[in-house]
Amino acid sequence: MIEQWRWRLSELPDQFVLNQDDRPPFPAWVSRSIGRYTLHVHPDTKVHEFATSNGQVLVIGSIVAAPHEEIEKHSCPPGQFVAISASEVFSDAGSLKQAFFDRDTKTVASSPRLLERLGDRAVSPELFHGSRPDWYWGPRTSFGEIDFLLPSQWLDLESFTPKFRTLPQASEGLALEPAKMLEGELGKSFQLLRRAGHPIRLAMTGGIDSRTLFAAAIKAGVEFETYTMVSPQVHPLDLAVAKQISERFGVRHTTLRAGRVNTDELDWYLWHSAGLTVTLDSDFHAAGLWDHFGRDAIHIRGLGFELGRHKYRDFLEAEDEALIHTDPYELWKKFTRPWVRPFHRYNHEAFGTYARWLAGTLDLSAMDFRDRLYLEQGIGSWCASAEYGLGATGAKRVSLGNSSALYNLFLRDEAGSKKHGPLQREMMRAIDPAFLDYPFAKPSRAERLRYRALDTLRAVRIRQRLKRLR
Repeated sequence: MIEQWRWRLSELPDQFVLNQDDRPPFPAWVSRSIGRYTLHVHPDTKVHEFATSNGQVLVIGSIVAAPHEEIEKHSCPPGQFVAISASEVFSDAGSLKQAFFDRDTKTVASSPRLLERLGDRAVSPELFHGSRPDWYWGPRTSFGEIDFLLPSQWLDLESFTPKFRTLPQASEGLALEPAKMLEGELGKSFQLLRRAGHPIRLAMTGGIDSRTLFAAAIKAGVEFETYTMVSPQVHPLDLAVAKQISERFGVRHTTLRAGRVNTDELDWYLWHSAGLTVTLDSDFHAAGLWDHFGRDAIHIRGLGFELGRHKYRDFLEAEDEALIHTDPYELWKKFTRPWVRPFHRYNHEAFGTYARWLAGTLDLSAMDFRDRLYLEQGIGSWCASAEYGLGATGAKRVSLGNSSALYNLFLRDEAGSKKHGPLQREMMRAIDPAFLDYPFAKPSRAERLRYRALDTLRAVRIRQRLKRLR
């Protein structure tokens, strides 16, 4: 079964291996030289070619950029991609497409399963893995010798070590109002997607981020459809509001309900994820929900919009920054439920790795440390691990909020709280006030407890399968 899964992995879109071996890892793959390294990909993989100030860069993944644009590690367009030149490797602005690497073999790949050596096994999933945090703290993975690049890192291919990458900083002196700039950036992205010719599908919920994308798509005048995947752990308003807004603006909406799970497909997804993601997406895949879409469709995702809003500010204070140097364990405890902590030894160790990187580079960025934590761990590790897992579906996905320009915009100073997304609301109100007529899904305390119980039961069930598949 493992060999079948490895072959299936090799056939997925956007898989690659970069090493110093001329022989491709799979017979069907093709190879090309890039500096002292060789890039191996499936023949159907689209390798985009762009220019940088230092020469050519090859891009693998979903990128929303005009052919003439320069792609720099400090200024990334929207997308989920890995960029490779003769001297460096870097991911998109939020590292939503992860670049995994093994220092010992000097190899970079799109999956840790493409890096694991004969006899290697992922760490055994810890008890209640899936009960916050349900990912491994970046840059660590479930394989002790394999890391991935954080948003604050790029890989120097000469020394094969991660170096600090400039992080987003608040935009100043904007030529346009922030809401108009947000609308313009998203509109430009939708127009580029339209010209690429892929059917556009928007994952729609009752939240603010997918509604922001919906409003921008309506303003841009592009054709698209919406869908909502439903299970007992999805809030009823996520479906109701998605349907109502779609109907009001004449957009076709599809409801996809998770039914019987194909355990073979569930095992494939979990093996592919190697314990890096245990989200509901594995159930949606195993229930066949992604089979409803054609392979040409591009799925628009709402990841990235939370940066600068609130998130980690809910339970971290500004003065907690000192803990990074004095007692990082106290910081880790703020993210981990008390009854889980004794069982999460590897998770704690992984946080220690990140804390050391953070302590050594904290003064190199002007970002509030809470925003940086969210960018690197909320987006660049948790969301990225979920996106990595979704790679098992073979679907093309892109998060339009994940760009350097928008991250700079989200971090700008603003009077009052940004918790409820005033910038997004202002943009929607300007396009059509009707977007704000509908409630935003927010679970009650009783609903949160119910979802937590369901998550815990699922975590126990999934852990048993992961132990067998690691």
